[in-house]
Amino acid sequence: MSQESPKTSLAILILTLTLIAALSGFLLSSVYNLTNPIIQTNQQMQLKENLVSLLGEFDNNPLEEAFTLENFPDLRFFPATRNGELSALGVKSVTNKGYGGDISLLVGFDSSARVMNIRVLKQKETPGLGTRVTEEEFLHQFKDLSKDVFPVSLKKDNGTIDAITAATISSRAFLDALNKAQVGALQAITQITKKEAP
Repeated sequence: MSQESPKTSLAILILTLTLIAALSGFLLSSVYNLTNPIIQTNQQMQLKENLVSLLGEFDNNPLEEAFTLENFPDLRFFPATRNGELSALGVKSVTNKGYGGDISLLVGFDSSARVMNIRVLKQKETPGLGTRVTEEEFLHQFKDLSKDVFPVSLKKDNGTIDAITAATISSRAFLDALNKAQVGALQAITQITKKEAP
């Protein structure tokens, strides 16, 4: 009975592992290519539903009219109009200052830059602590905030906003994303209303 040399065994092992890695890569790529369009469609549908609930009534398609501004490349703006005039503006904002990573918000502003409502689109904060940034008890503090009170900060930072107990980092990160959204909204609203003016 002949025995394989160590070099032959090593070559077979390397070839086997290479084939397994290539097959795994191909399968992962195929699954991604199949599921990515579905994921994108679902995300767009979710975003559209959030815009409808945040911005009230409008007669245009904010998704189709979405834009960015040069000064705010990380923000995305979704104008809602009625009878050709701006009625509200959705702003998608993100911060990387969360305890668990990025926190992404969708903020609805009226045409005077007053906060109408907020949705947390993405967060990976600590369950039961930082995840409470998604709860109404925390979010209700921001409803109807006018542009005059911005930038907002936590009470422990000499501001007016109650932090989530034991989740100061998450609370500050949320406010970072909100403050960025508000500054961007002011500029976007100014730009849109200038275009609307006769």
